[in-house]
Amino acid sequence: MGRKSKLKQQNKKITQEERQDSKLSNLIDTLLQQCSSDKQFSWDEYLSVYNLSEQIKTIQAGSNVIGDQEGNREVHIAAFLEWLQANGMDHSAVSIQSFPGYGYGLKATRHLKKDDQFMAIPKSVMMTNETASKSAIGFLIEEDRMLAAMPNVMLTLHVLHERLNPGSFWLPYLMVLPVTYNTVLYTAPDHLQALQCSPVKNEAILLYRNVMRQYCYLYRLFKSNRMAADLPFSTQFTLADYIWSVSTVMTRQNKIPNDDGSTTLLALIPMWDMCNHKNGIISTDYSPDKRSCICHALEDFNENEQIFIFYGARTNADFLLHNGFVYMENQNDSLPIKLGVSSNDPLYPLKSELLQRAQVKLSGVFHLRNDEMAVDSLLLTFLRIFSMGKSDLKARLTGLPDAELVKYLGDVEHSVSADNEMKTWSFLEARASLLLRQYKTSIQEDEKLLEDADPSQSMFIAQRLCEKRILDKTMKQCATFIAQSRELLDTALANVIAE
Repeated sequence: MGRKSKLKQQNKKITQEERQDSKLSNLIDTLLQQCSSDKQFSWDEYLSVYNLSEQIKTIQAGSNVIGDQEGNREVHIAAFLEWLQANGMDHSAVSIQSFPGYGYGLKATRHLKKDDQFMAIPKSVMMTNETASKSAIGFLIEEDRMLAAMPNVMLTLHVLHERLNPGSFWLPYLMVLPVTYNTVLYTAPDHLQALQCSPVKNEAILLYRNVMRQYCYLYRLFKSNRMAADLPFSTQFTLADYIWSVSTVMTRQNKIPNDDGSTTLLALIPMWDMCNHKNGIISTDYSPDKRSCICHALEDFNENEQIFIFYGARTNADFLLHNGFVYMENQNDSLPIKLGVSSNDPLYPLKSELLQRAQVKLSGVFHLRNDEMAVDSLLLTFLRIFSMGKSDLKARLTGLPDAELVKYLGDVEHSVSADNEMKTWSFLEARASLLLRQYKTSIQEDEKLLEDADPSQSMFIAQRLCEKRILDKTMKQCATFIAQSRELLDTALANVIAE
């Protein structure tokens, strides 16, 4: 009886495991089906995809390798620094420290003057597409077209494979990385809703869909490829771990040249990727001769002060999607605005021809900048042509050469006419006002909400607040130009009456 009872328990266990595997397989098939369409992705479709992914993560919960305790990072710092030193990197000018509001960053251990070199990271410690191709997953990269065509996915699998390998050369680096990230891949729908009508909201759910599609595709690949049976992915490839690896690459990837300079590689650069961002200029370069990433001080840094670098001229939407933060002082921020000339416009042929000559698109996405002048030359050119009457259009088509036309129409110091300026800035003011009214909260309300916001929502409130400030600044600039145009028109009218 004892043997039969034990056998029944084993059979029951096997049956439960088989049922879980079958359920998981069905969920992944359903998820892939829902993520496979390239049509517009609605909020309801996103919720369905999110719920499926949560069910998958629940089933796989006991198989995740990446932990969920932020405090684990600190215990690995010493081993990480020893690893760097053993592989030829001098890190004596910096130390790793946690900073309020930033998380971990780099602290200067001595005074650094602007342009002083404070780090040189050898290529030998970097994780790149090259190291991925030469690793145990290299055969998959060679065989699979998707992997070969998507270097970011290639690097993502490389990172996860090395993290699963207890003997990996890069393990000291991978263990010091965050175990979770503030990216949209970790964001619950109710928090994402805080973006309200922000354009980045749709980008966020599309990013989520694309990553889920990648996972489903790779899960099937590892189950069907016989050669992959020797890889840990064949039995240990959870969605939660993949999201961690995607977020690691997404928040830390940079480009370096390959050895002969013929192409660029995606790379994770240990230690340098600990630096946080601020406004400035690029102060890091790759030296082919030294085969190292050379880091210079962005500005003067005092001893024990946090060292910042400039991540590049990127918008807050980009930072939110790919880095998991919003930089409120971002001088390179901008807001996309969709504009176009309707084919039903009676002046469509003339406007289309003039826009083409001015090298400006007939319809598409333009940008309002977080700058002293919110409108760049391309947008200003579009707006002026969009607002022209028939006589102005014909005059410009037969007047200036193309090069002069571009320079003239995109220069705020010049104008077509006072009437055209009035129409141009009035149209933009109305469009900016319409966009601003679509948000559910005001600038003042968001500023107050941000003071008391939960960390999980503050990034999204900050993003919509930055967008509203750009719209508000645009409207104020438009009002100034409208007043100037009205004054010119009134003066012209007075002169006519006087005559």
